[in-house]
Amino acid sequence: MTLDEARITDQLTAYCDNELWPGLVGLSDEEYLWEPVVGCWSLRPAPDGTHTVDWALPPPDPPPVTTIAWRLAFVVTNLATRAHHHFDAAPFSPDTHDWPATASGGVALLRETVRDWCRCVRGLDPSELSRAAGPSEGVHQGHSLAAMLLNANCQVIHHGGAMLLQRSLWSARAAS
Repeated sequence: MTLDEARITDQLTAYCDNELWPGLVGLSDEEYLWEPVVGCWSLRPAPDGTHTVDWALPPPDPPPVTTIAWRLAFVVTNLATRAHHHFDAAPFSPDTHDWPATASGGVALLRETVRDWCRCVRGLDPSELSRAAGPSEGVHQGHSLAAMLLNANCQVIHHGGAMLLQRSLWSARAAS
């Protein structure tokens, strides 16, 4: 079996269609921003009325617990910045983006970002999958574009799973 852009996007869309999107149905604003422990990273209101996301580079060790909103912002940032670097999509900065303060807005942004990402990947010529990822990829620099695309899928699946786990914890908390 050869790896091509369709297989890569099929992996991501199958996960989103069968796990992530159904798992985020009914996400409330309270759940979206729920901080299960003190010191969570999340979205914060800015003085100008927009919302920013907590970041630090390098991240603290150990990394903080994060809200669903933060993880959603992380996935959007991961895909949108990579789309800019590899597919000439619009520039994206998590520091200047006005993050949705509502669950419905956040999920809509995530859906739009995943859809745009898949459109970019499907537009690749399969021969491009072997070219090296550039310096924007940090530890993945020099690996094939295919490896970077699979890593992007892994980020969505990992953080999506954590969002769904947090929903389970929210439900268990509410039931207690």
